[in-house]
Amino acid sequence: MNDSSTCALARAASALLPCRGRPRAQEVAQLGERILDAAWSLLLEIGPEALTLDKLASAARASKQTIYARHDGKRALLMAVLERRVDMRTEGLDVLPDLPTPHAAFATFLAQSMAGFNQPEKLMLDRVIDWIDTQGAVDTGSDNESARPTRLALT
Repeated sequence: MNDSSTCALARAASALLPCRGRPRAQEVAQLGERILDAAWSLLLEIGPEALTLDKLASAARASKQTIYARHDGKRALLMAVLERRVDMRTEGLDVLPDLPTPHAAFATFLAQSMAGFNQPEKLMLDRVIDWIDTQGAVDTGSDNESARPTRLALT
């Protein structure tokens, strides 16, 4: 093999390798989505208790440093996953219906928004909220209800 064919082969091989250096803005946005999608898949598979950032980094094809740059820890990550899943399901819903009380309007809105979730998703969201609530009490060193965020009714 001569030098020119070796160089051509090296250039062709390098085209298949991932680029090094700073990612483009689109890749950065996709990475954030990929992390949250991988976290949701892992949650459905192993639950919030067994989820670790090491497992997530592997599943998302990202480093732990990259995950920590976007989320302050597991609790913040799970909050982001929870927000994203709810946002995905509530996109395009009508505004709150005109009902006699705010409670009735909210209950109707919540029922509409949750209609799109299948049973495993509902159960996992409930488990994630429980884990976040419990972790919030542990983080503050308190076991009383005031240390926990308001509980969402997902059923």
